[in-house]
Amino acid sequence: MTISRTTDTTSTLHLKVPNNLSSSPNLSPLSSPKLSPLSTEQIPEPFGLQTPLTPTFHFSFSPQQPPIVTISLEIFAKICEHLTPLDIINLSKVCKQYRDYLCSKTSAASQAIWRKARTQFLIYPRLPPPQGMDEERYIKITNFDKRCEFCGTNEPGSTRLYWEFQTRSCDPCLLERTVIHEEILMANRIPTNVLDTIPCVWIRGGAFPVPVHRYYWTEEVESTIESWDLQPESELIKWLSRRVIHHKAFMSEVSRHYAEDQKQWSDSYILQRKNKGVSAPL
Repeated sequence: MTISRTTDTTSTLHLKVPNNLSSSPNLSPLSSPKLSPLSTEQIPEPFGLQTPLTPTFHFSFSPQQPPIVTISLEIFAKICEHLTPLDIINLSKVCKQYRDYLCSKTSAASQAIWRKARTQFLIYPRLPPPQGMDEERYIKITNFDKRCEFCGTNEPGSTRLYWEFQTRSCDPCLLERTVIHEEILMANRIPTNVLDTIPCVWIRGGAFPVPVHRYYWTEEVESTIESWDLQPESELIKWLSRRVIHHKAFMSEVSRHYAEDQKQWSDSYILQRKNKGVSAPL
């Protein structure tokens, strides 16, 4: 007697009586012994009913470390290559492991994931991030988070991105964290040629109810003064020369970002008017 099992999920047992048994002269079909169903205990492995009929994958994991977290970084990075920036932002909120990996400012692999998503799915910005800004913050500050970084206001048109300070701020918060050119000179704590190596914003009226001034980030001014005071006399000229070169390159980069912002705004304006059926003014 042989035992076979169908491949469907009902796991039905089929009993086949051997030919020599059914044709025995001492047994007729009417007098053949009754065959009782076999219990699962009587069926040796791998024929037990508890054995899955189709291959399945079982993950053994602890609550502290879900199985998906154990995926190799190479495979994880490969998956992320196909995700949009918003997908990656949401993925970084899933668990601490994802956040630590995706939001690392010093990891080349993490920066590559954000860079790939930005260049593949976003039309703006196309320029690389400015010196000192990581890819994640660059994407968020230009596309997804238009709030003031200090008070959190999110009213339309209430904030502006200041590339000189690498921050998005509303007008009141900016004025609280900056100092004007004249006040620095009056304090007589730093030479003019050193002050000229610090990034500043020219505020030309507009929404600001104040005269036109050059505004410097207060923390940057204090940091520069401290560095200036610590320099030995023999190193001051070299120190200042390095700052002049760095400042020139930095401000050139700032100008390129403002130019890209202007182009993005212009393109969006033309597209909006086109969608409304209004011709854009020349």
